[in-house]
Amino acid sequence: MSALTGLAFTLIVTRNLAVAEFGVWQYLSALFSYFAFPAGLLTFWATRLYARGQEVGRTALLGNLALSMPLALAFALSAGPASGIIAADPAYFYLLSLQFPLYYAATMLDALAMGRRPQLIGYGIAAFELAKVALALLAFGALRLGLTGAIGAVIGAYAAQAALMARLQAPALSGRADLGLLRALYARIWFPLLLSLPYFISTLDAFALALVSRSAEALAFHKVAYSAAMFGMNTAYLSIGLYPKLLAGGGGVDVERALRLSLMISIPASVGLFAMAGPILHIFKREYESAAPLLMAMAPLAVSASLNNIWSSAIAGSERVDVDINASARALLRSRLMAWPTLSLARGLLSIALVAALAALLPSLLAWPHPLSAAFGCSLANLIADASTAAAGYRMAKRSLEFRLPSRAIAKYLLASIPMGACVWLLRPERTPEALGAIAIGAAVYSAALASIDGEFRGLLRWLARAASGSIGPKAG
Repeated sequence: MSALTGLAFTLIVTRNLAVAEFGVWQYLSALFSYFAFPAGLLTFWATRLYARGQEVGRTALLGNLALSMPLALAFALSAGPASGIIAADPAYFYLLSLQFPLYYAATMLDALAMGRRPQLIGYGIAAFELAKVALALLAFGALRLGLTGAIGAVIGAYAAQAALMARLQAPALSGRADLGLLRALYARIWFPLLLSLPYFISTLDAFALALVSRSAEALAFHKVAYSAAMFGMNTAYLSIGLYPKLLAGGGGVDVERALRLSLMISIPASVGLFAMAGPILHIFKREYESAAPLLMAMAPLAVSASLNNIWSSAIAGSERVDVDINASARALLRSRLMAWPTLSLARGLLSIALVAALAALLPSLLAWPHPLSAAFGCSLANLIADASTAAAGYRMAKRSLEFRLPSRAIAKYLLASIPMGACVWLLRPERTPEALGAIAIGAAVYSAALASIDGEFRGLLRWLARAASGSIGPKAG
C-alpha cells in the first residue's frame, strides 16, 4: 500500500507543480535529509537494547527530540547560502524546519517498534502515506498552495505517523526517563555516527547533480524517474523482519526465505519498470516521458535494493559483540557491525564521483537537452554503485552466515517475468488509465506464469486466499 500511496502523492505533486518547482522541492528534500541524518544515531542502540529486553523507550524518544532542536535551527540558518544554488525561496527552508522534531520522533518510534513489534511499522507507514495523500489533495485541490502545500502535507504526515506510533507503543513510553542511560547512549553516539556516515554520503548525489548542472529541471527529471523506480525498490521492505529475527538468534534459513520472498516481487518489478518506462513516467506528467532512459537505467535498482537490505541485515544481525553494552570501542570497530557501513561508504563515494563525472560529461556526448543528459548521468551512477555494492555485500554476507542463494527460484522468477515483460511492451499504453491497466495485466500474467512452475508461490496464493476468507487466525474457544 505504501508504494501505491507514495506514487499517488508524487503524481499529485508533479501534476500540480511546474518541472522547475518540483526540482526545487527535491532540492529542499535532499538538504533536509542531510541535516536530519542524526535522527538515526540513538535509534541504532534503542533497537538493539529494546529487542534484548531493556526498557529504553521514553529515554530514547526524549533524547532524539533533544537532538532535533539544534539541527532544525542550523537548517533554517542555511537558507541564505543554500537557496542561491538553484534560486530557491529561503522561506521554504523556514517552513521545512518545522518538520525536524516530528521526523526525529517518528524515526525513534519506528526504531522501538523494530526491536519487538516490527509489524507496527506498517501501521506507521500507512498513517504517514494516507495522511500525506489526503493533505496533498487538500493543499492542491482546495487551497491551491503550490510548493508550500507539498511541504505542509509532508509535515502533517509525519505528525500523523508519530502520533499513531506513540499511541500503539504507549506502554513502551511509560515511566520516567533514565538520565544515566541517556548519558550512556550519548557517550556511544560516535559509533552509530560512523555507521550513518556512509548513508549521509550516499545521499549527496542529488546535491552533486545540483552543483554540476545548476538546474532544478535536472533534479526534477532524476527524482521523478527515481520515484518511479522506488515503486520497485519498496520490495526491499518484504525482508524487514529479517534483522530482528537474526538478532533473536535466527540463521541462514531465514536469509534464504527472505531472498525468495523479496526476489519473487523485485525481479518482475524491475522487468516491468524497464518495459513500461515511458508510459509510467507519462502518468506523472507528459513532460517527464522524455526521462524514460533514466527509468530504464534505474529499473534494476529494485533487485539491488532487495539484495542490499538482506545482506546488511545478515551481516549486522548475526553480530553479537554488542550484547555487552560496555563492549570496548576496539571490539565494536573490529566487529561485523562496521562491515556494511564501510561498504556503504565506498558506495557513496563511488556514486558521488560518478555523478560529478557523468553529469558533466554526458551533456557534451548526448543529443539531449542539458538537464536530461545530466540527470541520466546521475541515474547511471546510481546503477553502477548499487550493483557493485550488491556483489560485494553478497561475499560479506556469506562470510557472516551459512546460506545458499536460491538460484532455482531466481530462474523461475526470471522465466515468469519474460511473458509479463513482453505483454506490457506490446500493449504500449499511451494514456494513464491504459498504463494502469497494463500494469494490472502484467501482474496477472506474471502471477499465472509463476503459479504454473513454482509450488512455493502456489502455496503462498493458497495462504493468502485463506487469510482473505478469515480462516487463518486464532480460533475462539
